[in-house]
Amino acid sequence: MSLPMQDPCIDAIDLKTLQDNASATKAERVGLSPSQCSRRRTALEKAGIIEGYKASLSFPALGFDVTAFVQIRFHSHAIENNDRLLRVLEAEPNVLEIYSTTGSWNIIAKVVVARLTDFDDLINRAFIGKNYIEQIQTMIVLKRLKLSNHLPIKAQPTGKD
Repeated sequence: MSLPMQDPCIDAIDLKTLQDNASATKAERVGLSPSQCSRRRTALEKAGIIEGYKASLSFPALGFDVTAFVQIRFHSHAIENNDRLLRVLEAEPNVLEIYSTTGSWNIIAKVVVARLTDFDDLINRAFIGKNYIEQIQTMIVLKRLKLSNHLPIKAQPTGKD
């Protein structure tokens, strides 16, 4: 991985630290002043490497007890089908992620809702009766076994001692 900075070792450490705690100060960990860290972080943001900052919220603690995945297969691979479904799914606040995929399914969507009845309502509203959808398959998550947004970033020595 090539980072757009003078010292990729420090940038990798910076990115790893940000993945652990985006609100933490990195100056002590990498031996730089807060203003140097801020300049580096700003450069990573401008380069599109850092896409944003967020709090990680607990779905169940907020009443979203059902997580599900919905796989969708279109009648044909026409781009209009993708566009139509994307507009429908983007309007659904309970649809958190949408992926275009290879294989026998065209789209996979991650959904969170409070109750199974809410999931049923969403399925009926977003998918049932759409003439461009050939088939849907749903999967209810029983238990989350792993959650990570951390990329495997490794610091490379710069040769400086």
